[in-house]
Amino acid sequence: LARELAATCAAHRVGFVDAPVSGGQAGAINGALTVMCGGDPDHFTVVAPIIDAYARACTLLGPAVPVKARSAVWWLSDWAGICWTAVRSIG
Repeated sequence: LARELAATCAAHRVGFVDAPVSGGQAGAINGALTVMCGGDPDHFTVVAPIIDAYARACTLLGPAVPVKARSAVWWLSDWAGICWTAVRSIG
């Protein structure tokens, strides 16, 4: 869907930034959301201050796609680090 939206926006000379949010309801209530953006750096520069108003972190990861795949890799790498730390602390 993000690819289609990005292509449609580009065809009409409209900027597009894909911005999946991580943090859930608790993150939203506490202002601790993380937004992983994909899109053109110039378009990101325009929307970043708006996202910063409601999120703790806002990062441009690259093109509009595949941001969700990249966020999944980040999530998995975080869990791998947590597991490794737990194993090392046990012995």
